[in-house]
Amino acid sequence: MLIDKEAQQSRLSRMSPALKIFVSLYCTVNCIAADNIITSLLTLFTMSFIICVFGGLKFKRLLRFYCIPLFFAAVGAAALAFEADAAGSVLSLMGISVTRSGLFRAAEVFLRCMGAVSAVYFLSLTTPVTAMFSVIRRTPLPDFITETAELVYRYIFVLYDSYKKINVAQESRLGYNTLRAKYRSTALVGGAVFIKAMDQARRSYTAMESRGYTGSIKTLTEKYAFRKSHAVYLIIMCMFLTASGVIT
Repeated sequence: MLIDKEAQQSRLSRMSPALKIFVSLYCTVNCIAADNIITSLLTLFTMSFIICVFGGLKFKRLLRFYCIPLFFAAVGAAALAFEADAAGSVLSLMGISVTRSGLFRAAEVFLRCMGAVSAVYFLSLTTPVTAMFSVIRRTPLPDFITETAELVYRYIFVLYDSYKKINVAQESRLGYNTLRAKYRSTALVGGAVFIKAMDQARRSYTAMESRGYTGSIKTLTEKYAFRKSHAVYLIIMCMFLTASGVIT
């Protein structure tokens, strides 16, 4: 929800979503396929620069978004630094060694992961979800898959609002004061949200049928600017990132 809010406020939100999806996918695949620290670093810095400078997102807020994937990437990469009884180890403890090649491999995987994450954030922090759905609707993907995903996304906010209201009411009545109370409150809020979801689905379907629903959801889509200058700049950037992997 916070990511979509930032995307709505981004200065790049009016740029062609199809162009941004292409650039994001290309940079993600290029970063992973290059298997190169230089390419990973350039991708990370370039995507972060575009998000902050051209998109208008504050660097501190971008770092907050990076915290969660950074933790998982660091934990996963750290495991690659350890080897069992390896020669030429930098550190050895209880038969487990840390070698220079292991540290290099861990750093390589970590930076590759963060570079790919930055390319995904370029899309998610500058493109509203509704704009992505407008592009997906033009693909050969079956309509019912797109419509189901769109309805799920829209009602996440409704259910989350219901959950927060129930959660606040439970906390005000010491519903999480003891371990037993926590289990009981969690079960109650889960059941209440499930009932709310079923009721909302029933009412939504009734409202859609009363408005002539025939199996396909028709929605209005906004028009987004496609400028040749944007395409040229982004293509040059993609070529530069690709060249960095080939040269190094």
